[in-house]
Amino acid sequence: MATPLPKKILFVLCLARLGEPIAYSVIFPFINSLVEGLSIVKDKSHVGFYAGLLEGAFSLSEILTIYFWGSLSDRIGRKPVIIIGLSGTAVSIVCFGLSTEFYQLALSRALNGALSGNVSVIKACLAEISDETNESRIMPMFNLMWSIGLVIGPLIGGYTSKPAEKFPTVFTSPFWKIYPYFLPCLIGSSIAFLSCLVTLFFLSETLQSKKRRDAEAILAAQIEQVPLLTPSPSTNHLPISPSSPIPNALTSNPPPETWTLKQILGTVSIRVVLLSYFFIVFLASSFDVLFVLFSYSAKKRGGLGLSDAKIAQLLMAGGVISAVSQLSIFPPLHRIFGTSRLYRACNGAFVLAFFIPLVLVVLPSSNTNGSLSGWEWGAVGMMVMVGRAAFLAFPLSMIALNIATPSPSALGSVNSINHILACISRGVGPALVGALFALSIKTSNPCRTGTWSGVKNGFSRVHYDDDDHREDHRPPALIVQASLPAPIPRSSTLPVSVPGTVEDSNSDGKGGSFQRSRRREEL
Repeated sequence: MATPLPKKILFVLCLARLGEPIAYSVIFPFINSLVEGLSIVKDKSHVGFYAGLLEGAFSLSEILTIYFWGSLSDRIGRKPVIIIGLSGTAVSIVCFGLSTEFYQLALSRALNGALSGNVSVIKACLAEISDETNESRIMPMFNLMWSIGLVIGPLIGGYTSKPAEKFPTVFTSPFWKIYPYFLPCLIGSSIAFLSCLVTLFFLSETLQSKKRRDAEAILAAQIEQVPLLTPSPSTNHLPISPSSPIPNALTSNPPPETWTLKQILGTVSIRVVLLSYFFIVFLASSFDVLFVLFSYSAKKRGGLGLSDAKIAQLLMAGGVISAVSQLSIFPPLHRIFGTSRLYRACNGAFVLAFFIPLVLVVLPSSNTNGSLSGWEWGAVGMMVMVGRAAFLAFPLSMIALNIATPSPSALGSVNSINHILACISRGVGPALVGALFALSIKTSNPCRTGTWSGVKNGFSRVHYDDDDHREDHRPPALIVQASLPAPIPRSSTLPVSVPGTVEDSNSDGKGGSFQRSRRREEL
């Protein structure tokens, strides 16, 4: 029987996740026009360079600080780190809207990136409130909120920038002419601040060791208030019986160990999942770039020659397919096939998605007027569906990483390392695939890009399926039990008590515990 979803905590975490992508993407529609008006830009051809520097400042500061936030959440709890991140995001985007010089914009963007460490912390929270019966319903929410935020943010930025020009009867103050991009930044900041307030008042701490330390502090304060010596015979003893849970709460659960970076990277199972995720992100970001390039390029250059409107419609359809598949199709598929088999299938879907453009290039079109024929549109539709189906590898990677992490005290740090690798992969993948696509057009060999990506996909599968060096973090007794020749049903589980955790008996699904059952079927 599936564990009920912790709806309250899940809603708060989704709202917290939604605030950051909105604040991040709200500047996209007007960033080029904003940079063009700066005094440092002498030539319009340099606009792209300076806009790229601003995004580089965000990414660099995020990479340099995200491990700190993740490891900090392992020590002081998830909730305070999420609050710091959201409040910092709200302040930084307001500063961006009030900036009139390039260095001010760069500092604001760098501050935004430096305080965007919630991605790893929220992932850790989702792991702590889920178990193997409901994780397939919880994990897709993370990527869904990011996608929704990337839709809402640009809409806010596009429709509310330069309000003095678009709504002259409402925004009559000279302030809106001096700072024409402040309004969208203010709206994005308000959403982040609202998320911060909701987190502050309604999010329960999910890190079990933090819950225990808070309980110990309360108990210690209560003990200090009990009079040890009183003249009354009815109160000459402490009102604590030997069977009281207080001594057990103070002594039976030692503080969790602190995992260092060396210890985390020294765990083979974590390295396997991290490396596999690096290539999954590489393939996903490369596919997005390759799809747009392939759709836009003229047919004589090996593309489809589609208009901007058609490309936008295909991208929107892909977004809808992705949302529906993650919310409705992914949970039953995960229950039927499990993490490992479904992950391999997603890798195979990437191979097919990269192969379809090669078929469209090699096979001749039945239309001579340059438009796409019926079978070509069918192939394009299949490419969109298969490509978005392959994106189910993202929630699967989150589940795999949660299982591979040996201790709840390492969840924040491990997810931070995972995000750092994702940032690097998103930077390398699109640039490299774009260069290969240009090379394939130049050499009249459009097969190079797809073939090369397929090789990388195979490399990702090899590393993910390499079980010969997997480390088993279960207690020795369970390892011996698992090695017995007696057949065990596929659905059976072996309970594992992770050192430093507290047994959580929340039967109503409103709390989370990382004391999960390890699957008999390894990843």
